Amino acid sequence: MNTIQPVDLKSLEDERCRAMTSVDMAALDRLFSDKLIWTHSSAHVDTKQGLLAKIESGATQYLSMRREDEKYVISADAAIASGVVTQEVRLGGAERSLRGRYTNVWFREGDVWRVVAWQSTAVPA
Repeated sequence: MNTIQPVDLKSLEDERCRAMTSVDMAALDRLFSDKLIWTHSSAHVDTKQGLLAKIESGATQYLSMRREDEKYVISADAAIASGVVTQEVRLGGAERSLRGRYTNVWFREGDVWRVVAWQSTAVPA
């Protein structure tokens, strides 16, 4: 009998942030669903292919990420992480500090948990 372990969402979120800041393309490919909808705080929307291409090319660099005020909702096949993220990023060569409230939706695809949707909203200074 194959029993599926409950998701450790904090660990998955930690792994996602580490992979994004260290440009671990294999981990990002595994963590992001092929159906990914990534909505930036600018309202620009990326697919998995678009987001990974920007990260791999260096057009978008996530230099650091700090999450706080996280809350989790977990069911059998879906999980949601929500909180505040402070990021240092380099976009097209220009460094920026971003602070946003986010919702990150994970689905279980087979035995693997993957991000299917990210939405962030800028927090006013």
